[in-house]
Amino acid sequence: MKIGILTSGGDAPGMNAAIRAIVRSANQLEWEVYGIFYGFHGLCEKDITGSLNNFKELHPKDVAHVLGRGGTFLKSARYHKFQNEDTRKTALKNLHALDIKCLVVIGGDGSFHGSHALYQTNMACGIMDDLRIVCIPATIDNDIPCTKYSIGADTALNTAMECIDKIRDTACSHKRVFLVQIMGRDCDYLPYINGITSGAHIVLGAHDIADINKISQSILDGFSVGKDFVIIIVAEGLQQIKSGSTGEIINIRDEKYSQFTASEMVRRELVNTFPEEYKDRVRPIVLGHVQRGGEPSVFDRVLATRFGVAAVKVFDLWDEKGDNQPVMLAFQNEGETNDKIVPIPLQQVLDKSASTASRKYRFLNQLVIRGVQYTHAKWPDEL
Repeated sequence: MKIGILTSGGDAPGMNAAIRAIVRSANQLEWEVYGIFYGFHGLCEKDITGSLNNFKELHPKDVAHVLGRGGTFLKSARYHKFQNEDTRKTALKNLHALDIKCLVVIGGDGSFHGSHALYQTNMACGIMDDLRIVCIPATIDNDIPCTKYSIGADTALNTAMECIDKIRDTACSHKRVFLVQIMGRDCDYLPYINGITSGAHIVLGAHDIADINKISQSILDGFSVGKDFVIIIVAEGLQQIKSGSTGEIINIRDEKYSQFTASEMVRRELVNTFPEEYKDRVRPIVLGHVQRGGEPSVFDRVLATRFGVAAVKVFDLWDEKGDNQPVMLAFQNEGETNDKIVPIPLQQVLDKSASTASRKYRFLNQLVIRGVQYTHAKWPDEL
């Protein structure tokens, strides 16, 4: 049996731990494992000699020192050509040439769509007699349906929390308002959890409307009773702001605002509502890609290792289930699947809309964060 592994899309801390677990588990079964460098790009492109040098056989010694490394030593790349069917046929021919019938794709939503398209192309053209794909969720955004956690999210949360704690020190020293922009695309998981754990004054999620007058009044009220700093978490995917001067809803993703980040847009509107002495106290800051880097946390190392071992197990038991539909491994901790890694049909995952932070996180924000109130007033099923 031969297994190919690739990492695609944005890197996430813990990807290397998953690769390590796959290599070591497969080695126990005396299977061959090939690392495919540069994601789907490496799966398709040959070097100038026409060789598949992006494919490298991996042995346990090759992954001996990667457990605690961030990023992915297999590298990653966004490869838009993969949307083309002919490109996917090239990928299938390359896999077939090396007799690799099992493929592990470690990544997020875009990687999973690419994996499903690859499978569908093979079903249509029959280049490979048998293609088995297992996807492992790895994205700091934690926006993959059907799984409680994805690799990298916990590390990103801790990285952001440490940064916000440091920002609070200088904010307190100068009585300033910091608008801290958090990654996460359109998913509110990172902003909400970081808001709770950092004691933020306000959180502006991607799907909230930032009401500038309410935010301004909340800040000024805090300063009037002796508060000496304000931390506002701003989701990078924030879409709408309610202007403090006109009351109109501004779509900040409009092309004319493309040169501004979400936190800069909030600042532009906010300072217009402040008295003169407060206007220079507002500082936008974008944490950006620092959230993707660094050594993976204990949780991410364990989660990634469990995902990697489970991937090999799925391949080993595949013949018994008699179905070669692609699957995604999901961490679930509810009911009968409590604290288990389970395979979910990939089509089922793709059919669900990208998740946002669950209602209970929004509710906790109401309880512990001042300012903008959410409309989700009903107690969630669990806290």
